[in-house]
Amino acid sequence: MTISELSVKNKAVIYVLLIIIIIVVAMSYVSIPRESSPSITIPFVFVSTVYPGVSPEDMEKLVTQEIEKELKGIKDVKNISSTSMESFSSIIVEFNTDVKIEDALQRVRDKVSIAKADMPNDIEEPEVSEINLSELPILYVNLSGNYGLAEIKKVGDDISDKIEGIPGVLSADVSGGLEREVKVSVDANKLKYYNIAFNDIIFAIQNENVNIPGGNVDLQQKSFTVKVPGEYKDPTKIANIVVKSPQGDPIFVRDVANVVYGFEDRTTYSRENGIQAVTIIVKKEAVKIL
Repeated sequence: MTISELSVKNKAVIYVLLIIIIIVVAMSYVSIPRESSPSITIPFVFVSTVYPGVSPEDMEKLVTQEIEKELKGIKDVKNISSTSMESFSSIIVEFNTDVKIEDALQRVRDKVSIAKADMPNDIEEPEVSEINLSELPILYVNLSGNYGLAEIKKVGDDISDKIEGIPGVLSADVSGGLEREVKVSVDANKLKYYNIAFNDIIFAIQNENVNIPGGNVDLQQKSFTVKVPGEYKDPTKIANIVVKSPQGDPIFVRDVANVVYGFEDRTTYSRENGIQAVTIIVKKEAVKIL
């Protein structure tokens, strides 16, 4: 009896098996982990070394070649390429695709540590890294408007906190904008006139702008923690801090410095169609498939 004849004679069993298969496939499709931007392992390891003030020829001889000699002994290496330039050496180690990138990183770190013993003592620590696509942003959100960068930065911080609360989001970093900062611009001539050291101003501000624990107060069956608030909520009052009191005459911060409630020096810039903006950089969590 052939399979076709057996199937025709047992139609009910075949229908039941078909339904079971469809249900199992549907459940597998729904439960299987999937994402639009999956994490991909790239079998490349990078070794970057900085040696300030050294020519490309010396970087090749003193750094690149020493590291390459050790890396050649690593198994599962497919290719090694390097670039030497002024004050900088870059080596790319390509492994076979079936290698575990964590093991490859450790092997490269071990070999670089061995090679460092034959390199100059004043060289900076070589950096060993990999390409991790899961750390790359998947979404950029730009905020702009006629409210000033400082105000937009506050809105961006509030939005980033809410974005980080979404399941699957690793982080939401804010780039651009202005961050408030108290700037104390000291006049060197006034320091000399009042015979005050620069560290005296630093210590005076540090000692005044601090919260001090005041111990505990016990009342019957309850105990309360006492705290003496000392942090300044109004930054302009820093100018009224007493630095020294020679012969009973107080010398204030405002006497030797100019206190301004300004902004930090910008390290990032963001623009939307040529207009200054604030960008929220969203990164996703890596999905682990068990």
